[in-house]
Amino acid sequence: MNKPITPSTYVRCLNVGLIRKLSDFIDPQEGWKKLAVAIKKPSGDDRYNQFHIRRFEALVQTGKSPTSELLFDWGTTNCTVGDLVDILIQNELFAPASLLLPGTTPPAPVQSLDQDHIPRDSSSSENNSLEVSDTRFHCFSFYELKNVTNDFDERPISLGGNKMGEGGFGVVYKGCVNNTTVAVKKLAAMVDISTEELKQQFDQEIKVMANANILLDEDFTAKISDFGLARASEKFAQTVMTSRVVGTTAYMAPEALRGEITPKSDIYSFGVVLLEIITGLPAVDEKREPQLLLDIKEEIEDEEKTIEDYIDVKINDADSTSVETMYSVASQCLHEKKNRRPDIKKVLTFYIHLKSKRG
Repeated sequence: MNKPITPSTYVRCLNVGLIRKLSDFIDPQEGWKKLAVAIKKPSGDDRYNQFHIRRFEALVQTGKSPTSELLFDWGTTNCTVGDLVDILIQNELFAPASLLLPGTTPPAPVQSLDQDHIPRDSSSSENNSLEVSDTRFHCFSFYELKNVTNDFDERPISLGGNKMGEGGFGVVYKGCVNNTTVAVKKLAAMVDISTEELKQQFDQEIKVMANANILLDEDFTAKISDFGLARASEKFAQTVMTSRVVGTTAYMAPEALRGEITPKSDIYSFGVVLLEIITGLPAVDEKREPQLLLDIKEEIEDEEKTIEDYIDVKINDADSTSVETMYSVASQCLHEKKNRRPDIKKVLTFYIHLKSKRG
């Protein structure tokens, strides 16, 4: 007979079945990331850094649960169910908290549903064919999208499923419509983001293809860019705390992973981009050592290597002075303490000076 679970029960003593149930609640929408950035060492420092979070992210592609692996790892520190429930409640993950210790969470508010917001079944004839709106776009019902994606099959394409990828605002699935392969994005349910912010993100995605490359036109307008951190707002000149961080962890500043977003967070991301330009390497590569590109800064500081060891091999006439200057700026942008990073005006001044020296 299993012992009853109490706040003093060790997390490592929870049975596999219960861990799996917790994962079913926490894995969707990357709730495990909230746990990871909230878990601290006894010293008060973060237990998990960007590298750890990338490792947990990679588990999804292999069909494993990042929540399970996170709890197994954290459990080795003799953390308790009480510790876990506290973090779950802090991050408004009430369902898994209630699963562990019933009665410890506030009752969920009852929400009324407008009839217009309830999706209708596609079995009726009016949904059997695609509609074309006045905007010349095809209109699909929810159930049609559900059908073409095999019920939003969560398995990766490599494993026979339909999941192509996942971002901060939803999951993208592969579908087939009239013998044409399409991408279907299912937006995540978000309680802490306004409709205006969601619209802004959608508008950005129309212009943005990926964040693996940055392309600037002659007016220095970003053609391909999206770190998911900065928000277009005149008043965004101060620190903002958010429970939902959207973006790619390989570019994220340490404080951004904790939900603390400032303009200096984007300076950090820009530092990673500069390293990509210098080296020609992607920000993260699971088969490379180090896996995170930003970690080469540590190797250079420890004098294990120099920036010359990382210069893009496709650059035939690299000017060592220019590269070192560029790396110096990148290094300052990647400072662990946000207040020690330069602002974008100072970064621009560096490069105007660099350009003038090169003629």
